[in-house]
Amino acid sequence: MKRIHKLGAVSLAVAALAGCAKHTWAPGPGATMPFGQVSGQCKLMAINGQTSGFVAASGSPKFVAAAVGGAALGSAIGNAVRQQNIYNACMEANGFVVADGQAGATPVPVGATINPDDPTVNCRLSDSEPMEMSRSSCQGRGGTF
Repeated sequence: MKRIHKLGAVSLAVAALAGCAKHTWAPGPGATMPFGQVSGQCKLMAINGQTSGFVAASGSPKFVAAAVGGAALGSAIGNAVRQQNIYNACMEANGFVVADGQAGATPVPVGATINPDDPTVNCRLSDSEPMEMSRSSCQGRGGTF
């Protein structure tokens, strides 16, 4: 029976951490600041989004240890998910878009700048779905728009 409880706890932790997946970001049409600057600001915002909690338990030492340990694990998972959600929302609010799994999508290099004279187009790279990127980036990757 203990093995089933441990397996259930591990499965729950893995499922919760699946929400912490990191994304590949690409500048969207509304991005005006360099990736490194936006990412740094968003990381600071996410760090400040942590919460702390309180747990009280009484009973046998094993029960108290299990209750406090479970609460600490739950709080850590909750904070990690919350931080990732804050970071993602901040990146989106600053004009960046998720580019996960899109052919030719590469992370935006630190220090990259957005050129307002290089318009955003719906670029098709080989057989992939169209995605928004600058015209020069699309042409440089061999895409069509």
